[in-house]
Amino acid sequence: MNGEWILKSNKEVKVIDSSGSPIENTVLSPLSIYNLAAKEQDHKMIVFTEPSTNDRQTFSKFLVVKDMDISIGRTKKNDVVLANQFVSATHAILSYRHGQWSIVDKNSTNGSFVNGTRVKSRKINMGDMIYIIGYKVIVGSCFVSINNPDQTISIDGKVLKPFINQPVEATDGEEDYEVPAIDYFYRSPRFKRDVEKAVMKIDSPPQNAIGEEMPLMLVLGPSVTMGMASMATAIFAINNAMATGDYSRAMPSIDMSCSKLLGTILWPVLSKKYDIFLRTNVEQGYFSLLIMRV
Repeated sequence: MNGEWILKSNKEVKVIDSSGSPIENTVLSPLSIYNLAAKEQDHKMIVFTEPSTNDRQTFSKFLVVKDMDISIGRTKKNDVVLANQFVSATHAILSYRHGQWSIVDKNSTNGSFVNGTRVKSRKINMGDMIYIIGYKVIVGSCFVSINNPDQTISIDGKVLKPFINQPVEATDGEEDYEVPAIDYFYRSPRFKRDVEKAVMKIDSPPQNAIGEEMPLMLVLGPSVTMGMASMATAIFAINNAMATGDYSRAMPSIDMSCSKLLGTILWPVLSKKYDIFLRTNVEQGYFSLLIMRV
């Protein structure tokens, strides 16, 4: 806020002032420590502020030539002197024994941290980082890398030897050899294919092999005409038989006329029903074939 950092209290954590009383907020200053009190927790919490400068991000390498103990603290009797008021007189001991690193905190006020965790004593692996109030120490196999904030560190050269880079000397007569490039990984391009659309072709209905349906009146017309003639013949034969009294001679004419009358009605009706039956079968066969294709 307005170019300043402000530390505020909340429901879980309170900011504590120098008198030990909780306060609502405070403006942060560089190279300062602020005490915090967490709800339902007894351990101590602090916030240390420091500026972001290049010397805090730059590390120098120092070699360890034998097994030893390296004392770290504020007073000049230590092997590594940290000129910071928040560092204890003898803050911690960093030990190297048979290729194994370890650290012991000497009951310092503000603690020693390894990879962000406060420790009393702990074995240290290669690549672990020790943090002591703004000072960082990265541990290697037989060396340590240390930053130097504000040039406030003094190191005893008899204990830790500065690492000196040795220049690479070129051998006479050695030919330059260029290692061929190898493609260790090749990613094939991805092609986006268009989705093929299914095309369904529906055939037109087959032509009517039976022909157009003939009206019933046209089908019955000729039969009715012949039937009326047969009926007239039958009536004439019956009247003649009644007049003469000889029915035996009229029976053939009567039988023929009745047969013609029966055929006049029966056969056209049967032909009509058969025609409807054929048309229905043809339509059902076409729709069945259409469904199988779909």
